Amino acid sequence: MPYPGVQNFVGYPISVGVKRIALAPNGHAGPASYTVVTSPTAGGEMLQASEFGLKWIDYVSSGSNGVHRVVPTNPTKGPAGSVQLKWIVEATGAEVAGAVNLSTSVVSVLVIGE
Repeated sequence: MPYPGVQNFVGYPISVGVKRIALAPNGHAGPASYTVVTSPTAGGEMLQASEFGLKWIDYVSSGSNGVHRVVPTNPTKGPAGSVQLKWIVEATGAEVAGAVNLSTSVVSVLVIGE
């Protein structure tokens, strides 16, 4: 489900061969209550392909807003409907603590998929 106020740039997603490149100009807002990553498939935040008008994600760039950075943490073989994001505090390099409200922290990410 798209985040409120998130829409793709005019003309995006664009096609490159069979793949599509998508950007969210208003960025990607974090969750209201973050869960610490405990494994490659548990915790963090799940970025949904549908947020970018896609069915599958092949690649997600890391993104930063100067305070927080997101890093995709569950690389998969082949396309995935969602990708786990780990939120990092830029000043310390540590993962954001559990239950922190990140809903006002917005980062830019680029997604390639179908």
